[in-house]
Amino acid sequence: MVGRSGVRCAERGTKCRPASRFMLSEYAYELELDRPCSLPYRNCADYRVLCQKDEDLMPSVTEVLDYLTEPELLNWFRNNSKKKCEEISKEALRVGSAVDALVQQDIREGGYLAPEGDAPIVNCMRGWEKFKRDYPKFVESVRFMQKEIREGEVVGHPDFIRDEIHRWGITDLKCSSGIRSRYWTQTAKYLDMERKMENRGEGFISVLRLDKTASEGAYEYKEIIDFEYIKYEIEVFEAYLTAFNHNVRNREQIRRMLEEELFDVI
Repeated sequence: MVGRSGVRCAERGTKCRPASRFMLSEYAYELELDRPCSLPYRNCADYRVLCQKDEDLMPSVTEVLDYLTEPELLNWFRNNSKKKCEEISKEALRVGSAVDALVQQDIREGGYLAPEGDAPIVNCMRGWEKFKRDYPKFVESVRFMQKEIREGEVVGHPDFIRDEIHRWGITDLKCSSGIRSRYWTQTAKYLDMERKMENRGEGFISVLRLDKTASEGAYEYKEIIDFEYIKYEIEVFEAYLTAFNHNVRNREQIRRMLEEELFDVI
């Protein structure tokens, strides 16, 4: 989050933030930087700054949604040790990333090789095979995978943008234990962004969940076609974004106050 509202560098057209080797609460700058910035900013020539490209500062749709933790998930964190939470989160990320890659490979190339003995991934891919049998036109409907879409300050990468004969929509792939409510907020915002970028009409949103625990292979697929409800979910995302931006501004203000105090000391 740090530096999201930094000043603009006149030389490179990028945003800059001051660098320090001090620990500022949760903000730690441990940077190896190569030069001072040419923009006069405090005593900018006396210490080095980090220049970041604007796109590196754009929050993703998932980053915005992750800002507010669901009460049920928060209770789970409280009831488990930090180590256990980190281990489970790391494993979920590993499985999700691997399954994403295999499904995308299958769509692109018409085949894939699942790792033997890795039960969560194998189970998910068995669920994928069942899904393809039940929805045989899904693969051919996929127009884009992980396309980068942008709106204002937000960037997103929906798993699948689909075009069918009489409709189009967004499908996101999940390997979680269930379809959570905020998945609909996420996919609705993806749909909204793609509509605005490509000047498209109303569409549908959907979530495909592959079960990583069912050895026989299982999946859950749901769609929302009611565009009034989709618009509601888009409004929900905008509320998330307002809270997220408010938090960024507050954290930046605190960072600057702490930094001023440190510079006064040294």
